[in-house]
Amino acid sequence: MGQYTVDGKIGSGKTYYCLNFVLRKYYNWDEVIEEYVPKRNIVFVSNIDGLKIDHVNLKKEIEKFGIEKVFHDDYIDKVREQYRCVNIIFIIDEVQKLFGRKFYNESVFNFFQLQRHSGVDFFIITQDVYSVVKEITTLSEYTIHALSRSTGSGLSFSYKKIINEEVVKRIVLKKDKRVFRFYKSFNFDELEKPRPVYLRFAAIGIGLFIGAALLFKFMFSGILLGQSENSITPYAKANKKVEKVIEEEKKEGPRVIKYDSFIHSSSLEQKKEVKEKERKEEIVVERIVPVKDDSDCKLYLSITDQEGRKIEKYKCDGYNVQYIDGVKEGITKSSVRSEGRSKLSGERRPSSESSQERLFGRS
Repeated sequence: MGQYTVDGKIGSGKTYYCLNFVLRKYYNWDEVIEEYVPKRNIVFVSNIDGLKIDHVNLKKEIEKFGIEKVFHDDYIDKVREQYRCVNIIFIIDEVQKLFGRKFYNESVFNFFQLQRHSGVDFFIITQDVYSVVKEITTLSEYTIHALSRSTGSGLSFSYKKIINEEVVKRIVLKKDKRVFRFYKSFNFDELEKPRPVYLRFAAIGIGLFIGAALLFKFMFSGILLGQSENSITPYAKANKKVEKVIEEEKKEGPRVIKYDSFIHSSSLEQKKEVKEKERKEEIVVERIVPVKDDSDCKLYLSITDQEGRKIEKYKCDGYNVQYIDGVKEGITKSSVRSEGRSKLSGERRPSSESSQERLFGRS
C-alpha cells in the first residue's frame, strides 16, 4: 500500500487518473451487467463531490469526529470492522484545504508515516503540491502531474510521473466513458472548455497557408506585371535615331522622291536617261547599281518611320525601284539589297510580270 500525490490545474484529469488507477487495480469490468465489480471487499473514503461509487463521505466524517480522529489507526480499525473489508482507499480532493502549509499535528503526521503498514492507499489531489504541508507530500512514493488539456489531443489525458523532482515517465490515458460514469468531474459548468492543442495548430496552419497564398499571389502578379512591361513591342517605343534623322531632314527642306536604279554596266544610254530624269523631276537616284548580266533580283525594302513600324510602299519600273511615300514626313533611310541571282541567256526576257513585280506586287 502507498501514498501518491496528483497535482494539476482544474479539468486536467486528476480525479480521472485516481479512479482509473483504482478501477484497474481493484475491479473487473463485467460485460453482462456493464459495471465494474470489485475483486475483493474494499472501502472508499473520499470527499469528491458526485462520486458514484459506494464510499464513506470523508467530509461528513471529519465534521463528525474531527480531523485528528479520522486520520488515526483507531478509525481505520473501526472502518475495517464495520465494512469487513481488506483494503481501504482514501481519495482526498483539494487536500490543501485540510493540510495547508501551516497545518501542524504530530498525531496526523505519525499516522501518514505509518499508513504503509496499515493496508491503506492514499491519493492526495491538489492544484499545487507546494500549497500542501511538506510533512505529508514528502511521504508520497511519486507525484503525478496532470498536464493542461490544451496540450493534449482532447481525446486523452496526459501526465508526468515525477520522482525526486525528476520526470521518469510520461503517461497518456485515453478517455473512457466507463470511468466517467463513477464521478462528476466538475461541480460547476465550464464557461469555456480548453481547446485541444491540435485545433490550435490547425488554426495556425490555416493562417500560415492563407498568408503564403496571398504572398505568392502578390509576388506572382508583380512578376507578370514586370513581364508585361518588358514585353512591349519595339514599335511602341520611340526610335531615338529615327527622331534625330527626322529633325535633321526637316532642316534640309522638303523631301524628294528617292529610288535606286539597276542598269546594265555597258548601257551608257540608260545612265544618261537616269541622270536626265533626275534633273527634270524632283527625284534623287541614291545609287546606280551596275549588273554584268540581265538578272532577276530579290529586292528587300526596309523603311522605318518614327513610330518604329515597317512599311512597304514602292513602285517597280523595269529595274528601277521608286519609293511612293518618299515625300512624306517620317521617311528616313532606305536600303535595297540583292540576294541571289539567276542568270538569263541572251537579251532580257520579256515578261508580262517582272520578277520585281512578282516579289513586291504591282504598282
